[in-house]
Amino acid sequence: MSLIVSLVAVAVLIGPTIAAYLIVPPEVLAAWPAMAVSFIPLAAALLACLVVHGWRPQLEAPLPTTAAAWLKAEIARLGTIGIGVAAMAKGNDQASFFHPATNTIVLADDVFGEHSANAHATAAHELGHALFGLERPRLAALLMTARTTASGWSEVGGGLLVGAGVAGSRAIAIAAIAALMIAAILHALVVVEEAVASQHALALLRPHLTAPEQAPAAARDLRRAFATYGLQLAGAAAAVAVAAWLARHPTGVLPDGPAPMGAAAIAATVGAVVA
Repeated sequence: MSLIVSLVAVAVLIGPTIAAYLIVPPEVLAAWPAMAVSFIPLAAALLACLVVHGWRPQLEAPLPTTAAAWLKAEIARLGTIGIGVAAMAKGNDQASFFHPATNTIVLADDVFGEHSANAHATAAHELGHALFGLERPRLAALLMTARTTASGWSEVGGGLLVGAGVAGSRAIAIAAIAALMIAAILHALVVVEEAVASQHALALLRPHLTAPEQAPAAARDLRRAFATYGLQLAGAAAAVAVAAWLARHPTGVLPDGPAPMGAAAIAATVGAVVA
C-alpha cells in the first residue's frame, strides 16, 4: 500500500513537470538557465548535507560524562530555569536541535549518550541557542522566523523567474530577484545566529575539555556545522547573482515578449512550478 501511495505522490509531483516540457513552446525551454536558478540553493543544501554526513571525526580521549549528562549539569550550574533535555525518538535520523516552543534541547542518538568531545560540542551548541533565546527573546524569535522562511523565499524567487521566462516580463524578473535577495538576507541572519550559538558553546566547553585533543576536536565539529549554514548562504547569494545576470542579458535566456502559449501550456507550466 505504501508503494502505491509513493508512486501516486511521485506522479502528482513529477507529472505536471513532464507535461509542461511536452506542451510548452521551445521559446520557454530556451530559458532553461532561469529555471535552473531555483535549484542552486537546493544544490548548496545537498552539499551541506554531504559535509555533515561525509565527515568522520578523529578519535579522541572520551570525557567522563555523556553529552546529555554534561548538558543537564551545565543547565543546573548556570541556574537556568525551564530548559529541558530530551532524547530523539529511536530511528529518527535527524540532527540535534533546540525547540523554542517547548524550550527543549533534543539530542540525537549519536549525541545523547556519547562521551566524545564532538557530542559535547553539539550539546553545547544547542545550549547556546537556548541561552540566546532567553537573553534576547525578541531577536531570537526574529531569527527563528528567518530560519523557517528563508527556503520558501528561494522557491518563490525561482518560480517567479520561471514566470518571467514564460511571460517575457522584466517586472516579474525584478520581483524574482527581490525574492531571492530576501532569501539571501534571511540566510545571512541564520548564519549570525549560528555564530552566536557556537561562541556560547566554546565558552561553555573551555573549562570542561581537559585532554589536549578534545578542545580542537570540539572546535572542528562546531566549524563543520557552521560551514553547512555558510554553504546555504552561498547558494542563496549565487542564485541572486545568476538571476541578476539573466535579467541583464535577456537575449536567448529570458524572452523579450510573452511566449506563444495556449491555455493548456500555461496550466501545465503553472502546475509544474507549484509541484
